[in-house]
Amino acid sequence: MALAETSHGLLLTNGSGSGLWLHGEGRNNLISSRRGSGGYALELGGSILFRECLEDCHRLVSWTPGDGLTEILRAETAYGPFPAPEGALVCLPRRVLLIDGEGGILREWNTEPAPSTACLLEGRLLYTTDDGLLHSDSPPVPATEGHVLAVRAVPETDMAMVETADGGLLFIDGNGDAVLRAENARFPSPAPGGAVWAELDCRGAEAVGGRVIRTWAASGRLDTLTRGFPAASPLVRADGRLVCTDLRTGRIPGVDVGKLRPSEGTGRADDPEAWLDLVPYMHQRWDTPDWFNGSWSCGPTSCMMAVQYYNRLTPDSIWCSYPSPGHWSQWGEYIPELYTFLGHTYDVWGISPGNVWVQGAHGFICRDAGGAYWDYMVLWMQQHGLYSAWGGTEWSTFTSEVDQGWPMVASTTSEYTSGHILLFNGWFADHSFVSNDSYGDQNQPGWGDYYNGEDVVYDWYPYDNGHVQIHVAQLFYARDSVLAAADTLVDDYSWGFQKLGPCQYWHEVDAGYSGNAWWTYSTGAPPDTCVARWNPQLPEPGQYDVYVFIPSQRATATGTYHLQTPSGWEEAVLDQSLYSDQWVHLGSFSLGTNPVLRLGDYTGTGGEYIAFDAVRFDRVQSAVGEEDAGLGTGSLRVWPSPCREPAVQVALPAGTAGARISVFDLSGRRVMQRETADAGTALLDVGRLPEGVYLVLAESADVRETARLVVLP
Repeated sequence: MALAETSHGLLLTNGSGSGLWLHGEGRNNLISSRRGSGGYALELGGSILFRECLEDCHRLVSWTPGDGLTEILRAETAYGPFPAPEGALVCLPRRVLLIDGEGGILREWNTEPAPSTACLLEGRLLYTTDDGLLHSDSPPVPATEGHVLAVRAVPETDMAMVETADGGLLFIDGNGDAVLRAENARFPSPAPGGAVWAELDCRGAEAVGGRVIRTWAASGRLDTLTRGFPAASPLVRADGRLVCTDLRTGRIPGVDVGKLRPSEGTGRADDPEAWLDLVPYMHQRWDTPDWFNGSWSCGPTSCMMAVQYYNRLTPDSIWCSYPSPGHWSQWGEYIPELYTFLGHTYDVWGISPGNVWVQGAHGFICRDAGGAYWDYMVLWMQQHGLYSAWGGTEWSTFTSEVDQGWPMVASTTSEYTSGHILLFNGWFADHSFVSNDSYGDQNQPGWGDYYNGEDVVYDWYPYDNGHVQIHVAQLFYARDSVLAAADTLVDDYSWGFQKLGPCQYWHEVDAGYSGNAWWTYSTGAPPDTCVARWNPQLPEPGQYDVYVFIPSQRATATGTYHLQTPSGWEEAVLDQSLYSDQWVHLGSFSLGTNPVLRLGDYTGTGGEYIAFDAVRFDRVQSAVGEEDAGLGTGSLRVWPSPCREPAVQVALPAGTAGARISVFDLSGRRVMQRETADAGTALLDVGRLPEGVYLVLAESADVRETARLVVLP
């Protein structure tokens, strides 16, 4: 990428802006390999000024041939340098400095809030901040529309150009009046007497064909130059020649710069403010079927990652051959193949590379464009149960969503691509962010050829922290109930819940525990077609009462629950039609810490409704067989009540005020429980208990006593 032209030669950087080279006399000279060094650079007094991102701060550096590097400024954060008459501007937290080539401060402005870009226009300071507004040190402030990203001076004129998040480029004069507004402009670069930029079609997920390069001069002339290749980073040289980068090769036509290697320190940042690390990752090329070229499928793949963060579709695993030796992909089949879910059939045909027409998520979202249509991305996520809508372009919108546990899908551009859909899932205070990039890591060479796009770090344009800078064209909401961690309660909105089987047979109902449950039709012949699994995380091995919640709707079948225990699988048969919106006791079982409860749709009777909702595991404090459990002195007594048959009277030992009384059968299952407020006696109604021998347990903070109870017919 070409950054600027100097008297020493052409300044170059790689795609991530993480290294700075000087190209002259047919060779490249590495100036800096530090992160951030290729963001902004300029020549001042024969020296080249640029910024480097260190581990704990930023610093401004001067470089001169023969003398090497000299540090001239160090701060917590620093953005720039930006060209200004007789010096350079540097944006620091809450102030802007005008410095000379040796770092001497020529002028200083206090700003609020913190500035990100700045320029001088006829002596007035213009600067942009996080609030998306253009500010000035003296009125009037030029009027702008939309979220302002950056302001830069136009050399050899009395004008400045203002970039907005919607792709707008506004040229203003010294009075703040608009001279020209360009729509859909990306990567604008000031040029002597004007500017140059790329016009992009951001509706598509990937560039198809070339870009339109526009040049504009202060005289009012607007020229169009169409390149036959996807071009980026346009720059007008001193002799009027236009240079730009061919994104297919990473080379600059007409300038033999060779391959610029990645610099040091371009890896992941540490300590994000918020990070949704459980968002699943999918690569659009290497997690889809081998026969399908997913190079245009960043939109469907990013939307799929958002949907599966909420565990919506059932796994439909396929074997993918790359990277060697291969791996299983759980949801890649849904990208190009026909499927049905929640009453919607994804049978729309969409074009993919090689003029191959496919269905599935790619066909529905991409259709005849090859790249993603924004509205169809939103509709696809809505049909899969999420709340989705256009979300604008504000940094604060994105951070607020992630803070609440919701990722966002985003349509973006960068130096590498004129249109690419990403999933955003974390952010840093310095305006870097975490992304699942379905095409790979843009910070590394060979983007698209490697399986390396999970949780990569990019910079939110115009902030430069040494990663690839991403322009956000549009954010998209992707909200649903955030899944809870699995513990002793596992709901269908928990990570411990799993649906298996063809997704077209699974249906959702707004009823049950937390207002949501899944259901399907029962089948009359084995094996199971659909299966649900609950995987709790229990604090310790022991005896547990297992309860299932039966919703008030779509629950009429008699199902067989299978529970994995240390001694093998045990079964519990339950007629769901007998219950409505209530917890039902399956039984008491001896369990380890990671049991599995399973319910399938095979019942022996087809066409009935079988529901899958929450499961609860309650620890049983059973005294059966516990000879050394500290059972007290044996002062608990139980006898029939002569006045309240079929009740029994329980005499509590001293010190058991506020005790809990539990009754267990001889298998250790708790069959009755009640709380007592006072010491003395309590009544238990045992009329519903089958005849047999039971154990009565009275517990308080200080006393634990048992007694034997015999129930006669």
